[in-house]
Amino acid sequence: SQLNSLGLRDNMIKKDGCKALATLLQDPECNLLNIDLQNNLIDNCGAKTLANTLTTNNKVETIILDNNCISQNGWDAFSNVLCDPSSINQTNLSNHTFHTVTLSNVDDDDDDGVIPNRLFLIFEFNAGDDKNLVARQKILDCHFSGDFDMTPFVENNMEIKILPLVLSWVGRSSDDVSRAAMFNLLRNIPTFCAMSCLVRDLAEIQQNTDSGDNIMTDGQEKQNASCRKSIVDVTLRAVQSLKKSKLAGMKWKKMSLKIADQE
Repeated sequence: SQLNSLGLRDNMIKKDGCKALATLLQDPECNLLNIDLQNNLIDNCGAKTLANTLTTNNKVETIILDNNCISQNGWDAFSNVLCDPSSINQTNLSNHTFHTVTLSNVDDDDDDGVIPNRLFLIFEFNAGDDKNLVARQKILDCHFSGDFDMTPFVENNMEIKILPLVLSWVGRSSDDVSRAAMFNLLRNIPTFCAMSCLVRDLAEIQQNTDSGDNIMTDGQEKQNASCRKSIVDVTLRAVQSLKKSKLAGMKWKKMSLKIADQE
């Protein structure tokens, strides 16, 4: 069908009408982009039915649901479909197209006062044209903000050679969420932190040598020797960690490759 917009306002379609509409939206040949369902006595059950269709329909952008009977539970169904928080992969596979359920200004309260701010934030993400960026924003916001669980990212759980890809992806933008996520990741990866500090110390040693100041005290010589030994030790630990984490890191390798392919 070439029909892009459908107006059904004031038709009292209720939840049964939502089921019929859901059947239409699940048809791969359906090209609807905008649907007006204002004032149709749609309750939470009807809202959940419509939301569930968005797991497979990535064409619909707008379903106007003003003046219906939808409460927090109904709106939460949309939030979960548009940004599934169960895992990073599921967030990545969420609907990144749908972005409007009300004609009210996003900066104002909706008519019923029940549409969660969280849903408006997801709508703001989905309104972006670059869907790879939309997915990235959701993943960072959902899984890397606040006190997120670092267990999957510590050295023994992720292959060392995958970590640079993860760090590169997390730190690609300069927003606060990216910076906070990068800090938390590095803080929980001792090998990377130690290598970073030791490389800095080694650079200072080299700078002092290049400056022509070859006169060092016994204490400085011992400190420099200790620094070089520490760099060797950290490198060896990284190699050992790589060997131990080879099997545990397979799933992260697959995930990073999938994200890289999308970008």
